[in-house]
Amino acid sequence: MLVEVELRERLSEYCLVTKQTQEKAANVAIREMLERCESDPLMKSRIDRAKTLKAELEALQVEIK
Repeated sequence: MLVEVELRERLSEYCLVTKQTQEKAANVAIREMLERCESDPLMKSRIDRAKTLKAELEALQVEIK
C-alpha cells in the first residue's frame, strides 16, 4: 500500500505520542473509516454491489479455467 510522505510523517508523529506501532494505528484508522462508510446507506449499497460483482467475476474466472 502506498501512502503519501506527508501522511506517513504525521502517522509517525501520532504513533510517538500514542506509543503504538504504525501498523496498529493504521489498522485502527482504516477500520474506523470503513465502519463510517458502511453506516452510510448509499456507500453501503455500493460496497455490497462491489462485493457481488467481485464474486461474480471470480465465478466466471473459475468457469473459464
